[in-house]
Amino acid sequence: MNGDGISDLAIGASGDYEDLGWPIGSVTILYGSASGLNGNGGGQRFSKETPGVPGSGGWFDVAVDDYPDAFGYELTLGDFNADGKADLAVGAPGAPVNYDGIRKMNAGTVNVLYSDGSAIGTVGAVEVTQATPGIPGVPGHFDWLGDVVTSGDANGDGAWELAVFSEGDGYVTVVPGSSSGLMYGSAKGWTQDSPGIPGVPEDWDLWGNSLQFQDIKGTGRHSLIVGANGENNFRGAFTVIHSTSTGLTGT
Repeated sequence: MNGDGISDLAIGASGDYEDLGWPIGSVTILYGSASGLNGNGGGQRFSKETPGVPGSGGWFDVAVDDYPDAFGYELTLGDFNADGKADLAVGAPGAPVNYDGIRKMNAGTVNVLYSDGSAIGTVGAVEVTQATPGIPGVPGHFDWLGDVVTSGDANGDGAWELAVFSEGDGYVTVVPGSSSGLMYGSAKGWTQDSPGIPGVPEDWDLWGNSLQFQDIKGTGRHSLIVGANGENNFRGAFTVIHSTSTGLTGT
């Protein structure tokens, strides 16, 4: 995250209640050094109550199946703006989203925090929802956007892409990176109905319930592996979406 060539660690605590006295979730960052991870005053902690982090720790009522935000339930580190330093994306699948004047409970959000060169900062931080222009779909109850997040460089340009699963919608959204950061207006939703993708969408397939980018072909471009642990009556399956210089393709 600070470009020193030593790996750092981001840790989600989706039930953390330190900020407001109820579980809104948090992420702790420990930076690597020649002697190992530095947790003695050299770390950072973020929640939706941290100044500069978009959003807020929402109220909830489990009696009506309205669950806590769970900020930090899933997270990924990826260089979204090709500056050679990792940025942070944090899923909060239980977070509510206000849409058309209605509070959509458990719609889900993803917060993106960029490295400022020496650490993760809040300048340019964004809270992404299905109400964000360009993101496929619309916020709905129990969409759980951010239930799974991962990142990788699908087109080999050095700016990593962000992939996000929305369980209630049953598809995976991929947001391309660029020198100026993630381009939400160019996001694309992938399902088993997408051209070239094998299979058909079925209830409880959970296509996207696990995600991983890997350079499978050794081209310098990452393919996306999509797990579907509910496929074929929970026998499970995975799909590999390969990539070209323009990004992922069903070909």
